[in-house]
Amino acid sequence: MNETKSFQRIYGIDVIKLIILFPIVYFHLNEFVFGTNQFPLGDSAIFYNTIYPFTSFFAFSGVALVFLSFFLFGYKKSNTAAIAKLVPIFFLGQFLFNKIFNTTSSWYSFEWDIYSYLGASILFLVLINKIGNITARGVALASLFIIPFQELVASTVAQNPLLFAYCENNSVITWPLIPWIGLPALGYLLGEFSRDKDTATLGHKELIGWLIVLAGCAPFLGAYQGAPVGDDLYCFVFGRSKIDLLAHMLVIFFLIRLSLVESINSALSKNKTILFITRTMWVKKLWLCYIVHGVILGIASGFTSLFFKRPELFDSFFIIIIPLTDLICRLLLMLKVKTLS
Repeated sequence: MNETKSFQRIYGIDVIKLIILFPIVYFHLNEFVFGTNQFPLGDSAIFYNTIYPFTSFFAFSGVALVFLSFFLFGYKKSNTAAIAKLVPIFFLGQFLFNKIFNTTSSWYSFEWDIYSYLGASILFLVLINKIGNITARGVALASLFIIPFQELVASTVAQNPLLFAYCENNSVITWPLIPWIGLPALGYLLGEFSRDKDTATLGHKELIGWLIVLAGCAPFLGAYQGAPVGDDLYCFVFGRSKIDLLAHMLVIFFLIRLSLVESINSALSKNKTILFITRTMWVKKLWLCYIVHGVILGIASGFTSLFFKRPELFDSFFIIIIPLTDLICRLLLMLKVKTLS
């Protein structure tokens, strides 16, 4: 049964992935094009402003996407040695990204961001997965998130934005290491755990348990509303209470749990809209799309003055960037196939 599950497409997770990708693109757009913490076009960009309440609710979507991606690795029992091959690609990608967009002052300098974070986190994943006992590994990872390390170390260490979410003196942090280096490993572990359990059905007792958990989460939902749309977003997200993040992530995990139910997955597999979503490049080739959309946004940053003059063009660009990225990724893959053939 487990072998079948490991190769079965989980349609609900595809939908969750696309939903949490949308706010990421939303926040990246202002960050790349304007680089401000207050959206400078105001009400002139009608569509961008209208959907802000939705995107700000999911301001934690970057965390959710990393978790979900590695949950799938764990659910498929992907070999960590194979995953480790991504490490040099991520570090090289970070270096090239810095150089292309001139985010560092010299050729040898290195800006810490999502790609370097993923490289370091995968190395941590490989290391901690040497703990064969899944319970012991779970305790170790839970300790990483529960123990208040930032309060226990010297102030000079606690104020290092690479290690902790320290945001004084206008420091900009993107993916600090503690405790976030353990996020992919936690996602992998829970995926591995879910695959080993009978998740094809959702019993009444489990459902009641989930409803109690979700009721406990309710008072904390919406904690990310009002998130800044620029660089301060990272401090806002990573500096929030762990209970706020846990409440939102438990909702995501409940949706993942529902997606694993065989009857739900079967029903979704027959829905044309769902099938369309699963065929998008954003679902099939997520990291390629992520890189391509970054390049597109980098190019768009050269049109800032035009967007100030014609805010409706900014709205139009926002509407087309997701399908445009999808199209370019398809063309790149077609070109690769033709080149190899």
